[in-house]
Amino acid sequence: MSLVIDLPSHIEIRLHIEATKAGISTTNYAADLLAKSLPVQTIDTVEQKRLDAASITLLKSWLERSQDTASPEQQVISEADLTEFMQNMNSTRKSAGKRLLYPDTAVQSNEDEGKV
Repeated sequence: MSLVIDLPSHIEIRLHIEATKAGISTTNYAADLLAKSLPVQTIDTVEQKRLDAASITLLKSWLERSQDTASPEQQVISEADLTEFMQNMNSTRKSAGKRLLYPDTAVQSNEDEGKV
């Protein structure tokens, strides 16, 4: 859209100076000023619900899957995987001299690994 606005010369000069400081054209600077000063456009609740529907459906499916009960064997495997992950994270941080992320999880040494 093209719009012609008659500005007083002192405003035109200030606009040009600020646009130059910003490194953009006077036209783009004026358009940015207008966009920033206009109130935020709101979406009605029906439209917002329509826009949110896909995200909500996805989140619900994740929630349903997370609530499925795992078998005891799956639970043991998952806990072992988590423990291994925490130990690996601690191991790399310990060798770098950093704070351990999981201090309650002992980092296994090479000697301990042979005993497991």
